[in-house]
Amino acid sequence: MGSLDAQEDGLATPRGDALWEFSPYPPIADYGFLSDCEVTALVAPSGSIEWMCLPRLDSPSVFGAILDRDAGWFRFGPEDMSVPADRRYLPGTMVLETSWDCGEGWIIVRDHHPHPAADRLRRRAHPAADGALRERIGPAHPGL
Repeated sequence: MGSLDAQEDGLATPRGDALWEFSPYPPIADYGFLSDCEVTALVAPSGSIEWMCLPRLDSPSVFGAILDRDAGWFRFGPEDMSVPADRRYLPGTMVLETSWDCGEGWIIVRDHHPHPAADRLRRRAHPAADGALRERIGPAHPGL
């Protein structure tokens, strides 16, 4: 995955590539993909879920920041940084793990969609640094 720069809103943009230098949107190849065979989500390099339609793929988007920064997103992560130290799929799984080094410890967020017969999207945070984890939601319709 490419190198990233942080923005004030907690979303990240790639750096170094002239095509993306002035864009608030990371390249699509830098997004993580989560699916349970019915619902999918795209996870930005910053750890924000920026695309998700519920309850099916052909439903309206709940989070749509991948297309419009005001169209909603959801993020677990450290309050004072948006660029993770590492992102990977756990070997042999579709579990996306995003890790931040907070100096005092690590914050690790694991995202996955279990099978449709189970619960929906799961986001699990494993903070090792006291008080550093922050949940942020950018609603698609701020007035609601």
